[in-house]
Amino acid sequence: FESTNQLEITVSYGGEGNLYVGNLVIANTGQLWTMIAVIVLVLACLGYIVMIARAYHKAFGISKQSILTAVFLFAITLVASWAQLRNSILGGADLTYHLLRIEAVKDGLMSGQFPVRIAPEWLYGHGYADPVFYCNTFLYFPAILRMAGFTVTLSYNMFCIALNLLTAVIAWYCFGRIFKDYRIGLLCSALYTLSFMRIYKLMIVGAVGEGSAMTFLPLILYGMYRIFTEDTRDAKYKSAWVPVTLGYAGIIQCHVLTCEITAFVTILVCLVCIRRVFSKPVFAELLKGALGALVLSLWYLIPFLDYYLTQDMHIRHVSGRTIQERGLYPGQLLVNSWSDAIRSWLIDKGLTEVETGGVGVIFVVALLVFAVVAIKCEIENKAVKKTAFLSAGMSVLLLFMSLRIFPWDRIQASSSLLASLVSSLQFPNRFLGWATVFLCVVVGCCVYCFRKMRGVYIVATMLVIASVATGSHAMVVHALAESTSYSIHNEEGMGCGYISGAEYLVEGTNDLLLTYAGPVGAEAVLVNGYVKDGLGATMDCVNERAEASYADLPILLYKGYHAYDQNGKKLAIGHGYNHLLRVYLPAGYEGNVTVKFESPWYWRVGEVITGIVLLLMAIQMVRCGIGGRKGEET
Repeated sequence: FESTNQLEITVSYGGEGNLYVGNLVIANTGQLWTMIAVIVLVLACLGYIVMIARAYHKAFGISKQSILTAVFLFAITLVASWAQLRNSILGGADLTYHLLRIEAVKDGLMSGQFPVRIAPEWLYGHGYADPVFYCNTFLYFPAILRMAGFTVTLSYNMFCIALNLLTAVIAWYCFGRIFKDYRIGLLCSALYTLSFMRIYKLMIVGAVGEGSAMTFLPLILYGMYRIFTEDTRDAKYKSAWVPVTLGYAGIIQCHVLTCEITAFVTILVCLVCIRRVFSKPVFAELLKGALGALVLSLWYLIPFLDYYLTQDMHIRHVSGRTIQERGLYPGQLLVNSWSDAIRSWLIDKGLTEVETGGVGVIFVVALLVFAVVAIKCEIENKAVKKTAFLSAGMSVLLLFMSLRIFPWDRIQASSSLLASLVSSLQFPNRFLGWATVFLCVVVGCCVYCFRKMRGVYIVATMLVIASVATGSHAMVVHALAESTSYSIHNEEGMGCGYISGAEYLVEGTNDLLLTYAGPVGAEAVLVNGYVKDGLGATMDCVNERAEASYADLPILLYKGYHAYDQNGKKLAIGHGYNHLLRVYLPAGYEGNVTVKFESPWYWRVGEVITGIVLLLMAIQMVRCGIGGRKGEET
């Protein structure tokens, strides 16, 4: 909007071949205006929400409790989002990969895909099937921000802030409902949202999938609490399956490995409560919860299983790694924060191959306090008592499973199935996610038992603040000061070739050979022109041979691709060199060849079923909410 003498254009040259710089044109892209339009739209929505809140206040009144809850949830979100309140991103080990996933969704949407199945620009335009295997449901939010013109940095930071708020709200709701005390819910929400493993995974490592999945763990805990403790004759019991469905669906669509651990935890809980499981109403709610999560995830699971079972993907051959040596030392469970100094201190004490992990002093102390409470005090609420004892036992087991003394190697060597499952876990510290959920229940139970004592909430709040100040917040402050940070404007700032472990390539594909390239014809096949647009491509070619021949296009061949001649007749395709898409050309063929990606019909059926069920659930939840409000008025 104003004159400047500071504008500078820099051209980088790698040193191979020749680089010619032609005319440079600076033009207004309209990006700023789309960003302003989105901001205005958001402000308008917030204004509308304020109007609704005022109308609600006049009709029903807003309690002091609601205001206090909102203030505390905002404070929790603010502290959890400390690293996102700036124009840069912490350079975590997994960050680049997940930023490319966001770009993949953006590129897929802009190419006309919905839902996005293949990332069209990944691997230098060859396409990558990451969205089929690694569900991107919650990455559509930052991807839409990218489409609106926001930078990679700002889009990612806004996504993390929204995720922190969602985690705080869900945790408050679930823990508050378990103890039927909103203050305990807020304490547990703070402990969970700002817990060591969650902040470390999401903020420090940049493990977006695992960090996002932790948002939904309290929902599953609350769902199981309702199913196993509530009166089956109560009319409200028929909705006990909903939290389990929403929680499992959220985890499935965030991180499959967390879902594997969650299934293990669910099985253990069911074994402990086996007598209740075989009660008809309880079993029905468990079954509805599982089926509901399955149906809500059909749109993702059908393509995932289709590719996994019908194509020889590299992910099926990754089962040789062991994880026991990646476990934690027992003393690490007391570690309340993490930094290079802490790692060096542990190594100086004689520990080798130190992996990051811990739950912090407050949780370990809570286990000890709970042991005393269980012996000395009588917990009046039987449902809370059973949940607390179960949570204490489960947390101890999961903490043990995160250690390197747990016999992971022996379990892995016992069968090929267990070898594959154990290898897929990668790091035993993944069990600390669920351990933290159960430990929050233990802390909540300790506060619950002493809640009648004057000032107990003040003391508990101070302990939480001290834990956060010396733990997660200290870890983030260290990371901001010592770790590398990046300010990334667009995809060009990070490239498009990184694929981590290359799990979603067809087995045998050498990703090092994939570069920007055009089609390559066999002998006597001339390629006169080639244009690629998203997952589609058009090639103008001539087969001068008197017999059939072929051309390899710079597109990785995944199920769903088809090729057509200029008359719309389907051409045969197959795996070419390095598993590129090979189009077979008839003898003497001359003209255009069109390549398209078309989702199989049964993928679309899964999408429709998921959409219908999601709509019905939303309608039912609104009806229940209206009915509940009318009941309160009466």
